[in-house]
Amino acid sequence: MSKSVSKSSKFNKFNSKSNKKRHSFSGGVKGSANLKEANIKSKTLNELENKSSRIVMGIHSVKELFKVRKKSVVKMYLRTDWSRSSELLEIQKLAEANGVKIDEVGVEKLNQFGNSNQGVVVISNESPEFNLQKILSQKSVTIIALDGVEDPHNLGAILRTSWLMGVSAIIIPEDRAVGLVSTVNKVACGGAEYVPVYKVGGFSQIISQLKEKGFWVYGLSTDAKDELYQTVFPDKKVIFFGAEDKGMRTTTENLCDTLLKIPQKDNAASYNVSVSVAICLSESFRQHYTKN
Repeated sequence: MSKSVSKSSKFNKFNSKSNKKRHSFSGGVKGSANLKEANIKSKTLNELENKSSRIVMGIHSVKELFKVRKKSVVKMYLRTDWSRSSELLEIQKLAEANGVKIDEVGVEKLNQFGNSNQGVVVISNESPEFNLQKILSQKSVTIIALDGVEDPHNLGAILRTSWLMGVSAIIIPEDRAVGLVSTVNKVACGGAEYVPVYKVGGFSQIISQLKEKGFWVYGLSTDAKDELYQTVFPDKKVIFFGAEDKGMRTTTENLCDTLLKIPQKDNAASYNVSVSVAICLSESFRQHYTKN
C-alpha cells in the first residue's frame, strides 16, 4: 500500500531554514518564563502560554516532566500546605534536588493557572521536539493529524493515548486548533512530555513529503466505505481526525489515500474525537503487536 522511498529535492527544502518560519514547534523553543509571583494574572498566563514556555500542572504531569526533561523546569508554584501531602512533598524534593525555585502560593492564586492543578504548577521552557529525520529513520511510525481540534480536553486525552500507543508525533494546524496550554498538559497526564505536537501552516506540504517517504495517509470519516477492522495498516502511516463539530475539511480529505469509518450501531451519532483516536490507535497497535 505504501509508496516507494525516493530522494527528493523538495524534502531537502522542507528542512531548510527558509521553511522553518512556516512550520513551528509547539513550544519547542527554549525561553524564559518571565512570570513574577506578585503578578499571577490571567493576562500574564495567556501571554506565557502563547510564548515559548509551558504551564504544566497536576501531580502526574509534573512528575513525568521531571522524569523526562527536568532541566527545563524554571519555576514551581506549590500550595502553601504542600507538606501535608505525600505526593506534593515528593514533588518538592524533586524541585529542591534540581535547583528549581519554589514559590508557595494560596489556592486562589494557583487556581488562576487552572482549577485542576492539584496543588502544583511548574513553568517549563521545553516541549518534545519534532525531529523529522529521526521519525523517517524508524521502521514503524504512526503520526496523528488533527484537523481543527479546539477542545483542550480532547487534545490532552489524545496525547495521553498517543503516548501509550507509541505515536511518533501529532500534527496540528496553526489556526483553528488548541496548542499545549495548561489544560492540555494536565489532561495528558504526562503524555505531553513524550509526543511532539507540530504546528503547520497547512497540511499539504508535510503530507506530500511523508508520502514521498512511503507513508500511507488515512482519514476518519463517517461517509467512508472502508471499515477500520477490515484495514491492514502499513508500518508507516498518518491518520487524520476531524474537528469536534465539523469533521475533516474537504481539502484535508483530498490529502488522504484511504478514508475509514469505525463501525457503530447508530450512524446518526458519532464518537468524540479523542475516543475515535483511541479506537483507531488500539487497532493499529494490536496489528503491530501481533505482527511483531
